[in-house]
Order: sequence, then structure tokens, then C-alpha cells
Amino acid sequence: MRIISRTKLFIASLTIFGSVALMAALPATAANLGQIESGNIFQIENLSLKTGFANPASAQSCNLLEYSAELHNPNYTEINNVQVGVSLPTTTATSNTATLTTYSSDASPTSTSATAVVDFNTASSVSYVAGTTQLLNSSGAVISALPDGITQGGINIGNLPGSTTEFVNFQVKVSCPPVTYTATETASVT
Repeated sequence: MRIISRTKLFIASLTIFGSVALMAALPATAANLGQIESGNIFQIENLSLKTGFANPASAQSCNLLEYSAELHNPNYTEINNVQVGVSLPTTTATSNTATLTTYSSDASPTSTSATAVVDFNTASSVSYVAGTTQLLNSSGAVISALPDGITQGGINIGNLPGSTTEFVNFQVKVSCPPVTYTATETASVT
């Protein structure tokens, strides 16, 4: 039996004793759509401590972090209009769990989710650093700068070709504790 793919239509034929019989014409199945693989696809690097990417990661007050979402399409079919969004809690706590969600109506499944955790040495909050979202290729080279908005509803990164891995990276700043001065320090500062 041989399967021939034609623009979202499969034609199956069977060769029996030298003659070809048409078996069925079937609609394209989800198996032929591109997909964004799941798994450990969302990691954090502490740029201040130069720790490398990990999940979970560790951080201290005032550290700069880089979040990285891996978008791997193992199929040959391109995925169009890939949306990438991150829910990044801004509450003060000793741990922060961000949730990555990718979506495309061309993918199967249409969405993929993953979480990345950063643990702090003291209760802290995080905030997105404006202007830091980028699309990178599998070698880490910048393909393009992306608009802000990944943590406010998501962004469209465009298309993800088949058999390709790309990354969406952005930076986050860990809060710094407020600086308080004693009466002696205040007098010497002024």
C-alpha cells in the first residue's frame, strides 16, 4: 500500500497482482499537522549569577533573569501564526511559577503549556524588562526582536517551519529590597 499526500487529502492505493485499486479518499489527519513539542521547554537562566538555563532556577534580590521558551516543530508541516504568552505572577513570595502557553490553529495539539519555577533566597517579586523579547534560532542567533506583550496576553511570533527549533527569550528583573538609612548615614549622605 502506498499513501500519496496532496494538499490536505490522502489517496490510498493498493497494488494487487499488478493492478491498482483505489481504496479511499480521506481528509488530512492531525498526524500531518505541525506541532510544538511539550516537555521541559521552559527554562530560566540567572544572568547575574551566570548559572545557565535550568528549571527550577534560583535567584537573589536584584538579579536579572532570562526566560527561554523552546518551540520545536518535529513535523515537516509549517505552523502558521504561532502565539506565545507567559503568565508571570508579580506577587511577592519565596517562589515564582511562570506558565508558558503556545497556540496555533495549524498545530496538533493547538496549544502547549509548560511552567518554569524560580526560587528566591528571600521573598521577592519579578517584573518583565521592556524591550527584551527576542526570537532566536537553534544556534542562539537573533532572528528578530519581538514586541513587548508576552506577559500581557501574548505575542504572534509568525510561522514555525517544519523540522525547526526556535526560542523566544525575554528578561525579568527580581525586586531589590528598599534601602533604609539610619540617622547617622542620613547625615553623612547629605
